[in-house]
Amino acid sequence: MSKDEIKRKYRYLKDIVGGSCWNLKPGEVTDDTMMTIAVAEGILDNPENPIEDIGKHFIKWYDSKLKDIGNIIRIALGEYKQVFQLSKDELMSTGYVFDTLICALWCLINTSSFEDAVCEAANLGGDADTIADVTGGMAGVYYGYDAIPARWKKKTLVKDQLIYIAQRFFEG
Repeated sequence: MSKDEIKRKYRYLKDIVGGSCWNLKPGEVTDDTMMTIAVAEGILDNPENPIEDIGKHFIKWYDSKLKDIGNIIRIALGEYKQVFQLSKDELMSTGYVFDTLICALWCLINTSSFEDAVCEAANLGGDADTIADVTGGMAGVYYGYDAIPARWKKKTLVKDQLIYIAQRFFEG
């Protein structure tokens, strides 16, 4: 949704509502969260050399046929094995990640709470789930877990999995 569409439909989004083009239920997570989980689990499985384990978790997620797997990720994971055969000259790098980082930093710097930072990100429109995901990660580090609104924690369907992963990281 664009910023204007969000404003028309919700005025100012402050809760986990679901929807999107994937018709998600409130609390269902997007590919951004599932990719974060795959990376975290790969690092936990093999902290010294996590790349292959991260890839295995990406493939496991891909094979689960969830509804929100972005087209680029679907193509990339579908062609996963070919990645190892590419030469450096064949890589196509872009700067889009910088736009996300700039938006997330702006949301964190220009607000005064976890909730306000994530809401500001979600209301930007465009790739708001990615921006809100990155903003939430940074705001979580800055404000701490207790700053996440309880109503959001209750709605997040993969909450137990996220807590388990966080505990494993904490315990080292």
